[in-house]
Amino acid sequence: MPARPGVVWPLRFHEDEGSGDPPLVYALHEGGAGPDGYAAYRVRPDWGEGIARHVVEVEELLATTPEGWAGIWRFALDLDLVGTVRAWLRPPDDPLSRLLADPRRADVRVRDGVWLRLVEVRAALAGRRYGVEGEVVFEVRDPMLPWNEGRLRLEGAPEGAACSRTRAAPELVVDVEHLAAAFLGDASFGAMLRAGEIEEDRPGAAARADRMFLHRPALWSPAEF
Repeated sequence: MPARPGVVWPLRFHEDEGSGDPPLVYALHEGGAGPDGYAAYRVRPDWGEGIARHVVEVEELLATTPEGWAGIWRFALDLDLVGTVRAWLRPPDDPLSRLLADPRRADVRVRDGVWLRLVEVRAALAGRRYGVEGEVVFEVRDPMLPWNEGRLRLEGAPEGAACSRTRAAPELVVDVEHLAAAFLGDASFGAMLRAGEIEEDRPGAAARADRMFLHRPALWSPAEF
């Protein structure tokens, strides 16, 4: 569940009485150990041609267990007299498509929402944790911020990391923009390599970096900022 200060929750679900929007409705899913999922949604009436095709607009839907995910999504999709369920700001690894009997019924659209610029590459790489223990030597290119350029040895592990300058032969040659894309743990060095966006000077380095940088569940924010 998102960790929010107490004052933020009312702001997140603030309702403007003059907007004309239907009121928010809240649903809580309770598992064997207590609450493990919730949804905040609106039902927008649609009686076109005298037939109920109401639209459910999911403002937020989250869970902490597989049972919670399945239960709260089932609730949202089983609401009576509804023709369409719309949800925004969903995590990229939302389990919904795996829960549907026919995944083709889900019209998934991916949009970019976060732009990341690494200003201090060494500090950034040393400041995060990594999925597995490993080491990669990067040749970083950054024509705008020259202090980032050069060869960096990253030694990362789940407990922490260190990043320092080195004279060792580079294994991956990357522009800072591609390094930033991988920094949040979702973009793949392997995909960048196949697209010709980065260079691999040591076979297997991209796959090794992917294992280190990968983060699951995928990093994501349930609110705009």
